[in-house]
Amino acid sequence: MINREDFASDALAPSSAGSGFSGVALIHLARSVEDVPRILAKAAEAGGVVVKPATRTHWGVAGYFKDPDGHLFEVDYETVWVFDSEHHLRVDEVNIV
Repeated sequence: MINREDFASDALAPSSAGSGFSGVALIHLARSVEDVPRILAKAAEAGGVVVKPATRTHWGVAGYFKDPDGHLFEVDYETVWVFDSEHHLRVDEVNIV
């Protein structure tokens, strides 16, 4: 489990008391690596602020943005998150490291 300080560091957010970092983010699972920067750009076009651009991680590619109300969102692509033909999310255990 990730602690609050590690999460804040990953999201490039200050974790000190009163910083406004709630320790919570919603996540959008992208269907491809290429979708992560594209979705972040769309969020910025719609008035959001990219706080961390698409960055390679141990598991795939991820980035963060805040919506105009300051809510934090992660956009993430990992090979273990797979959508089937009916758009249901599945965990591909073969790709778990």
